[in-house]
Amino acid sequence: MHEIYLPAFKRAVQEGGTVAVMCSYNRLNGSYASNNEWLETTVLKKEWGFPGLVMSDWGASHNVTDVAKGLDLEMPSNANLSWAKIQPALEATTVKEADIDNAVHRFLGRHLRWVGWIPGGAEESQPAAGFGGFGEGGAGCGAGGDCAAEE
Repeated sequence: MHEIYLPAFKRAVQEGGTVAVMCSYNRLNGSYASNNEWLETTVLKKEWGFPGLVMSDWGASHNVTDVAKGLDLEMPSNANLSWAKIQPALEATTVKEADIDNAVHRFLGRHLRWVGWIPGGAEESQPAAGFGGFGEGGAGCGAGGDCAAEE
């Protein structure tokens, strides 16, 4: 994976000012991409320091635990990340409040920076390609994408 498939994505995330990443429909090592903690959290958010939003492809989310594994936004609806499913998952501790906080910080932080309501928006860190990068941290996340850390 690291030698063949991931280098282009890593470069786009670290050098291209990528704001959002959409996970695929397929499985990796038995887990759907939307529920793959190694891919979305360990590699993308922690190792690469991606501060942006991870969203599902249309209908690619399969379980409420996707938010605990690194998915921030389910598209195009909330079939799995609805309050009716999140509330019991919180009670059963299969999803933690910190997982929801992380997703909300990433979603709102990206949006509020983009529209210029909080510092660090598109006009302050526009990459040469013009695709609104936001630099390190942000969205309530510290350096390296650690969303539990204070800025």
